[in-house]
Amino acid sequence: MKNFTRLWVVQLAFWLLTGFTPARSQSLNLRWIPREDLNVLLPASVRIYETNDTLPNGSRIRAMYAAITLSDANLRLRAVGETKGSSFRLKTTKEYADIHKAFFAVNGGFFSSNASVSLVTTDGEAVAPNAKSVARNGQTYYPTRSAFGLINRKPDVAWVYGVGGSADGPDNTTYFYPQPSPNQPGQTPQPPPSPAFPAGGQVWPASQAIGGFPVLVQNGAVRVTNEEELTADDVLLRNPRTAIGYLEDNTIITMVVDGRQRASAGVTLDELAQMFVDLGAKEAMNLDGGGSSTMYAAGEVVNNPVNVDGGDRNNLRANASAWVLSEITESARKEVTIVDTDSDQYTEVGLWSRSNVASYYGPTASRQASVSSSPIRALYRFNALARGRYQVAAWWTVDPENNAIRVPYIVHHGNRHDTVYVDQREVRTTARWNVLGTFEMGPGDYVELLNQGQGKRVVADAVRLVTLEKFPDAYPDRGNLRVAVISDLNASLGSATYEWQVDSIMRRIPRIWRPDLVVCGGDMVAGQGPITNPATIRNMWRGFDRSVLQPLRSGTGSDSMVPFAFTIGNHDGVRTEAYRLERELTKEYWDTTNVNLHFIDKTHFPYYYSFQSGDIFVASWDASSATITEENLAWLRREMSRPEARAARMRFVMGHLPLYSVAQERDAPGNVLNNKEQLRALLEELDVHTYLSGHHHAYYPGKRGKLELLNAGAAGSGPRPWLSLDKAPVNTITIMDIFYEKDSVAYTTYDIAKPNAADMTRFDESILPRIIYGYDGTFIIRRDAQPDSVSGTLSALHLEKARISGATGTASATFADNKLIVRGAFDNLESTLLEDRTSIALYNGRHGDAGRLLKGLQVTSSNGRNGSFYGEIAPLDDDLLDQLAAGSLFIQIKTAAYPQGEIQAQLYHAGNKGPRGATFRGVNDRNVYAVRDIEAILK
Repeated sequence: MKNFTRLWVVQLAFWLLTGFTPARSQSLNLRWIPREDLNVLLPASVRIYETNDTLPNGSRIRAMYAAITLSDANLRLRAVGETKGSSFRLKTTKEYADIHKAFFAVNGGFFSSNASVSLVTTDGEAVAPNAKSVARNGQTYYPTRSAFGLINRKPDVAWVYGVGGSADGPDNTTYFYPQPSPNQPGQTPQPPPSPAFPAGGQVWPASQAIGGFPVLVQNGAVRVTNEEELTADDVLLRNPRTAIGYLEDNTIITMVVDGRQRASAGVTLDELAQMFVDLGAKEAMNLDGGGSSTMYAAGEVVNNPVNVDGGDRNNLRANASAWVLSEITESARKEVTIVDTDSDQYTEVGLWSRSNVASYYGPTASRQASVSSSPIRALYRFNALARGRYQVAAWWTVDPENNAIRVPYIVHHGNRHDTVYVDQREVRTTARWNVLGTFEMGPGDYVELLNQGQGKRVVADAVRLVTLEKFPDAYPDRGNLRVAVISDLNASLGSATYEWQVDSIMRRIPRIWRPDLVVCGGDMVAGQGPITNPATIRNMWRGFDRSVLQPLRSGTGSDSMVPFAFTIGNHDGVRTEAYRLERELTKEYWDTTNVNLHFIDKTHFPYYYSFQSGDIFVASWDASSATITEENLAWLRREMSRPEARAARMRFVMGHLPLYSVAQERDAPGNVLNNKEQLRALLEELDVHTYLSGHHHAYYPGKRGKLELLNAGAAGSGPRPWLSLDKAPVNTITIMDIFYEKDSVAYTTYDIAKPNAADMTRFDESILPRIIYGYDGTFIIRRDAQPDSVSGTLSALHLEKARISGATGTASATFADNKLIVRGAFDNLESTLLEDRTSIALYNGRHGDAGRLLKGLQVTSSNGRNGSFYGEIAPLDDDLLDQLAAGSLFIQIKTAAYPQGEIQAQLYHAGNKGPRGATFRGVNDRNVYAVRDIEAILK
């Protein structure tokens, strides 16, 4: 009832003339709890709440309401019903929902066996009118009765009457009035309503409407107009109820109250009105109740209807109308997996029998077993379940006299199990999914119900899993310690927000992989302007805290977050005077931020520090620029000599800049650490297992000698392509599973720029080059490359400047007993061998490069054009083993005519491709120029 100025004046005059004042009522103080079993399956604009509380008179009440947000333009709320005639047929609320493909519905207004006696308007078309007359005590009355409607998508409750037309046909013009026609039972009936009576009548242009009676709330206060609307006496009693109203123009409330059962006595109209007022309703009205009261949502009957005594969700009363809620464009629904007692994935151990309690789930009755010490259990298996996070809920039938309390459901997931104790005696658990919790589950996991507890019987019915999030298929086996490695999160200079995949992966890390530790390889914020405004820098760190750290915090305690370690990147506070302010404010942030690490030394935190996690010892040094200071190196030596470091199963060092180049646009001085070979020797001397770094924005799992090298990919902006690889760059995260007994670390790396977690594919490391050379001739090899026998074919095509020649040959190198044995043969040289001990020699280098001489080989030849060669290298150093593993050794034969080499053979593993030369090496896009494609005549 829209309170336009004229109508408000009429209403005020009515109150003054009749002495009516809005009722002053007392709150019922009901506690409303979200129905998470339903809300998980509904659009965010629809939320259902339930109360299981006590009324002031001591009666129990079970009620539920749905809050529907109309600002969601994708929602479509419709009034549907049956037109009187030969095709008229009553339908249950569930049937109405199914017919109209609705995910939510409540029953509508009052009806007889062959007609609706309450107004129904569907899509602006009249289906049925409110009753135009009512007989009371031998007299005929013409009441204005209430209706709820939508006008231009705004809710309204009004007293309405169908003016004109036939008595029971839809050919009436619906008028609404600021006050109901003032009929009173036992008094002279008021005239039939018309455009002029009651005063202030106007055409009611509702596009969707359902009638009922009476009005419950007006202007935010209780106002039950049962007398004016000539409500039957039995409607006034405590009953099951359905009602509808709204909080403001944007939020509709539909409510159902159970009654006539142990869990809920029902409510009077005054109590129902007060429930709406307590929720903040502006207006509300009563719909049909009793056995008709039904709420349906997300494929389930939400309440426990009483079409039969005591209630039975499987026995619904048919009605003449309903409110149905659907989506204009149907959104993706979460997957639901249900194992009921008739499923082949449900099994019983011990003696179970059929229960005769109503409101069981599905077509089969619940099962029951006596509480005893004998091993009786029911198993719900999920053999084909995709790995992911699931809401797990159980359904059981309630018998307060015989059911048990503290009944254990055991959720077996992976190598873990969690026990949830439930009260199967409590009537509030009737006819609903009772949520046991959220669990990470996968194929072969199961739920086990034991016949234990306090009471006579344990009940087994159905178990439901709702898919909250599917995990990637490539889910790693968990090690003794799991570490999630991220790096280079930042976006554009000064930005306090992050790209969507950073926000996404930070939320996914604790949900999907549950790491013991998260480490970041630097560039956490977007500094290095230099930025001179302190507010900008502090705002960047606030954004970091919100997007990166907050998802790792599961509670308010200092130990409630996943431990977070980091190394300072050049964008966080590089170690130069120009960026002093950025560096100081970086320290300001970290000095006041809990990271939940077990520090061993934090004297120089956050620039460099050490900590322990599980049985590993980690030192984070300051590699924000290319030089590790002598002070920092001396500190590292001291840290690695600590008892904690010596006792650790493994030792790790992390720093922003890597030792070796792996990415295009980063293969240049200043982008890798200076004195890299000396630093590597130091890390090997200190028995460091792995050096973790970032900065290059390209994931590469490498090694050199005894040191493993993890170059973390970029989670944030600007992932970069690899040197010597023609492949589009990707944003990645790496999960490190550390296995103490095997003294090994397993990497599982994902392409993270996927809106759905299940679509994150495992990165195929085999596509990466076995060896990557940097600008200065240093190299890194893929960590899975192992030294083994290699071979190749001698040809002039393999030279740095390839040509055609008839000279051929073969070569091989065998690795055994810390010795490399090289042998081969050659034929048909164009010229005789060069008179030099290196005429046939072993070199290291990639295909097409000049290479570096390693050893001249012994030659056996009668004419200098045909023959064989042989050589041994022992003992083998780490560099040669790495080159052998990477396929970066070659044989070259020099002759008098070709002193720079006549034929050459790169030595590769069987079936292995040699590394390609880099197309771009340390070149920025701004330094690459287009060249016009023109034809030319060459002389």
